[in-house]
Amino acid sequence: TRDLLEQLDEHVTLGVISNGATEVQRRKLDRHDLAEYFEEIVISSEVGTRKPGAKIFKLAAGRVEADTHYYVGDTHGEDIKPAGQAGFKQIHVRNDTGSTMSVDRLDSLGAFTSLFD
Repeated sequence: TRDLLEQLDEHVTLGVISNGATEVQRRKLDRHDLAEYFEEIVISSEVGTRKPGAKIFKLAAGRVEADTHYYVGDTHGEDIKPAGQAGFKQIHVRNDTGSTMSVDRLDSLGAFTSLFD
């Protein structure tokens, strides 16, 4: 995880959108020394709105200046679908024995991998 975050951090601004209690979510990031990679950390209990509502995605997008926002998530109903409805490109990480990642269209994958050129 850290290697990927370091690679991404060289090319893009990273952020987190998370549901839950502030203390719990921040403790998770701190315990694994991951908070340093994220410019913005948007936690539902701090902002008064939660996924799958569009408001939390729009709030996060407004905090990170970018031409295109990508959202990486593991559930369709709470992550992928609402992120798309809020204007994010979505990357679905599956938590099963199938493929490790899916994208909304094949050309979307090309845009993501070009970050490493």
